[in-house]
Amino acid sequence: MKASTARRSDVLTFSLRAPFESMLVSFSSAQRAIEKARELNRGMCGGRRVRVETNRYHAGDPHFGETAVRITGLPLNCPVITVARFAGAGLLMKLKSVDYNIPDAFELLRMNIDSLEGGKMTKYEVISGESVDGFLVVKAHFGTWERAKEVYDWFDGRRLPYIGGTSLKMHLPDPIQYTLSIPLPQYQAQKRVWDSLTDARSNSDVCCIRIHLQDLAFIRVLGTNKKAVGALKVRVETLAAGEKVTLWHASFASTAGETFISSLSTRTRVHARADQRLRVIKLYGDPPAIELARTLIRTEVERLNGLDSSTLLKPECVGFFVRRGLGILQRRLGEDNVNLNITSIGWRITVRGGANAQEILQRMIDASLAGLVPSPQNGIVCPVCCDEISHPVELNCEHTYCTDCLRHFLTTATAFPLTCMGEEGRCGILISIPTIQRYLPPYQFQHLLEVAFTNYLEQHPQELKYCTTPDCRQIYRAATTPSVVDCPSCFSSTCSCCSAGAHQGMSCEENRIHNDTAEQERLNDVWARANDVKTCPSCNIRIEKLEGCNHISCRCGVHICWKCQPIAVFDRDEIYDHLNAAHGGAFEVQ
Repeated sequence: MKASTARRSDVLTFSLRAPFESMLVSFSSAQRAIEKARELNRGMCGGRRVRVETNRYHAGDPHFGETAVRITGLPLNCPVITVARFAGAGLLMKLKSVDYNIPDAFELLRMNIDSLEGGKMTKYEVISGESVDGFLVVKAHFGTWERAKEVYDWFDGRRLPYIGGTSLKMHLPDPIQYTLSIPLPQYQAQKRVWDSLTDARSNSDVCCIRIHLQDLAFIRVLGTNKKAVGALKVRVETLAAGEKVTLWHASFASTAGETFISSLSTRTRVHARADQRLRVIKLYGDPPAIELARTLIRTEVERLNGLDSSTLLKPECVGFFVRRGLGILQRRLGEDNVNLNITSIGWRITVRGGANAQEILQRMIDASLAGLVPSPQNGIVCPVCCDEISHPVELNCEHTYCTDCLRHFLTTATAFPLTCMGEEGRCGILISIPTIQRYLPPYQFQHLLEVAFTNYLEQHPQELKYCTTPDCRQIYRAATTPSVVDCPSCFSSTCSCCSAGAHQGMSCEENRIHNDTAEQERLNDVWARANDVKTCPSCNIRIEKLEGCNHISCRCGVHICWKCQPIAVFDRDEIYDHLNAAHGGAFEVQ
């Protein structure tokens, strides 16, 4: 899966139709005209690629009605004989040409753009003269995409006299574009999900998805709204990443395992891929198909585990198996059928192959015990194999290991961080990163770093936080004072202090209140009571009375007595009778 992101293109491309002529060509019948239009459209005539379509406009001559085709885009002064040969007909009619001075048009377009409000350019360049398609190309560069969009909107559909009364063709890229490519088998397995995601966004004017199929499937997310495009981009990336199934068996890396993985596609219609580096299976497809494939994988792992036999080795045997026994077993039973791993309770060897494999393993264990050598005279043994040290490696804690034992320990460990096993596991000093890197393959070292980083995140939730967009896995560092951090993945802007959306010009507390409707209402009520502001019982708009009559006419049409608590509403003919009777008149009595 490959991806790229482009943001904020501020280049507006103008395509001007070069001066051209149009002609009508008559044929024997309307059907013949339709056939010729299909045949000749976008063909080359007089050095130009022309547009040919059936005539929709009556020219006042019976020969040039529905039996004629219209040829547009011919070069000026194109000989009639050239057109006749191109069309395969002899009855032609010239139409009014579109002519203008090209250098003047370029200059007038530049002046036109500069005259627009917000139309100031940073660069104006003529890219090409007349092309075989009959267009002239100009690019105008602006400081921002928004400024380019304003110019685009002004010219859109407008006929310009300095280019012969025609309109411009324009192209302005969406300000945010993200492209991702996936294998075709994966796309086919997920097609229903991709289609539903595309259909849901088909009418959106802020972001959408476009899919193009070639040797790969290219999925493009584009739009004008940064937040909407970013959220959709994360959904696309999540879908393209597939579902990880952590159920794993060593045999999945063998030929038989590859056959099983391939069979999942025909049995469930998912696209399945085994990732031997991470020891997971990735599934792509509809959710029901993925669940079925997950069930099949679980069943297969359980079946394979039933063929396994595990034995916890005595410390006296470990050195023999690390140095020689493991290699002998792998040659006899197959490399994928033997595993030697360190566990919390010691070294465990696992063989696959039923009773025969178990018998071979037991014979080797017995042989290793029978051929034990005396303990080293200096009393120093390897913490892994509990035997005399060969090719010693000393760690920072001054415990010494056999080189092969240390390498095997590092490559098979499943618990992190890695600590020294010296003094029968009581040492516990962390093994240094350079030491681990020296003995681990690059992919295992990378996996170790990812696990360590995840552990650190879990232990420092107030210092490092995940992006607030759902499913986005980017991290930002929290701060004690407000500052804006922009996510490189989903493009969202977040306040590093309160983790809310960016709120330039407001404090975190002001932003919290601004987004809390209930709190805003409470504060408004407090302010209204303190300033003698009342609420219309009809439309709920707030009213403030500075002076004058206690008869208030709300804009919704009701008549209110300002003195009554709660506010009372009356008909127009009743309000003054009420004010006189209840309050001694319409005005305040001093």
